[in-house]
Amino acid sequence: SSAIGFKGIFKKVMIFFMVAIGHTIDAYLIKNGGAIRTAVIFFYISNEGISILENSANIGLPIPGKLKDILVQLKEDKKYD
Repeated sequence: SSAIGFKGIFKKVMIFFMVAIGHTIDAYLIKNGGAIRTAVIFFYISNEGISILENSANIGLPIPGKLKDILVQLKEDKKYD
């Protein structure tokens, strides 16, 4: 539905906004390198990667055993957050 699509687009826009905030902090407060921006980017890349792996497993695509173990561990960690 369009509501689900809008929610997904809004989520992606907010990710770009968070990266922009990280860049701004690096540029104006730290004034050296891009550590905050890079950390934010890696966080969201990891998060999207986990989502892709979960969706792949849900539709029956083969996932290596080690990755399955990591996904199970991450799901358990999310339960306690």
